[in-house]
Amino acid sequence: MTDQVKNMNVIFFIIFQIMSFLLATAVYCQTKVIRQIAFATDASGKGLFLLNPAIEQPGSMELDSFVMRSSFSHKLRSEQTANLSEIKSEGKEDVLAVGLGGDAGSGLGLALTHMRSMYKTESSNLTSRAAKSETFDFNHTTGRAIIEMTPTFRLGVQVSFMRINHHIYGSMSVNSANSTAYDGILYGTGGGLYWDLKPAILTMAYLAPLKGKSEIYGEEFIITEPGIAEAMASVQRGKYIFGGAYRRSLYKHDDRFGGTTVNDGNQTRIELMGIDRENNNIFFKNHIQIGLQYLFTAVEAIKLDATYEAVEFNFSPDTVLSGQDDDLNNFRYLTFSTAYKNSFRSFDYELGIHYVTLDHEFEERNRKFYYSGNRNEIVFKVSKGSVGF
Repeated sequence: MTDQVKNMNVIFFIIFQIMSFLLATAVYCQTKVIRQIAFATDASGKGLFLLNPAIEQPGSMELDSFVMRSSFSHKLRSEQTANLSEIKSEGKEDVLAVGLGGDAGSGLGLALTHMRSMYKTESSNLTSRAAKSETFDFNHTTGRAIIEMTPTFRLGVQVSFMRINHHIYGSMSVNSANSTAYDGILYGTGGGLYWDLKPAILTMAYLAPLKGKSEIYGEEFIITEPGIAEAMASVQRGKYIFGGAYRRSLYKHDDRFGGTTVNDGNQTRIELMGIDRENNNIFFKNHIQIGLQYLFTAVEAIKLDATYEAVEFNFSPDTVLSGQDDDLNNFRYLTFSTAYKNSFRSFDYELGIHYVTLDHEFEERNRKFYYSGNRNEIVFKVSKGSVGF
């Protein structure tokens, strides 16, 4: 490849990233986003944004990226005799992620990724005249090292830093003059292993919850973001790749779930995770995924996945954050995903669609509750190996 062609490829990639940045305004916590866009056959794949840092094999310099557009809505409705209440939230989530990785020599690979995020929710209840708009910003940077122990066995480690910046109301009773803004910095570590048994591939990863601090109204709060444990397996038979994955969300104590009060004359209590019930009461637990990938050619393929997700709706988050499993109000739902990948002018690209809908009814505190929601995502990935500058 000539230097001119190499330079044109790099320019094309940079233009794509700039356009993506203008179109996408945000990203969510890395483990949540990757769980949403992951496929069961990823153990046989490659990429800098897989949860397991050991899957990506050290090689020539590679640029990797993806953008995601997501829309969602969920509603919590409660009934008690003649008393009816409801909180409804709708929102959009846009994702931009960029990474660079390559071989540092002697079987050592290094990678650096960054995810920028902001998602916005509009929440309302039966008596509100106008919806309350809240925004959640995340900037997540991760450094990885991949060690190739043998041609078929690799280890990976990573260090992650996240900066959050949230602007919330925390209550439908709070007006814009008393809204709350806070920020914080979190960090965490993780690791994984990759074992190629030919034709099967096994991988395992553990990413600890991120932990940090934030100061809100002069008070120091411990803040966390969930981690995840993952085990994956895949096997190839001709043009078919079969895969399965199990993931378990990991939680640590977070002072924000205790809430605080605002100085609005009434000392109104607010929830620091915002009004949206998913942020306050939904806890992801077990995630089981099976999938199939069909290879039309060496670069063209289609993926089909089904995911079983077990979650818990809990009005007392500390029972989950402290590691207790009281099995209150557990419910389950399915997510369906498909993607098409190919190559164009030495760039690999993949377009994926993910869809989920759920409906759950339960009783607690002498009330009957109905929780329902849906989410759909469109993901576009672009990567390029053997990058020359």
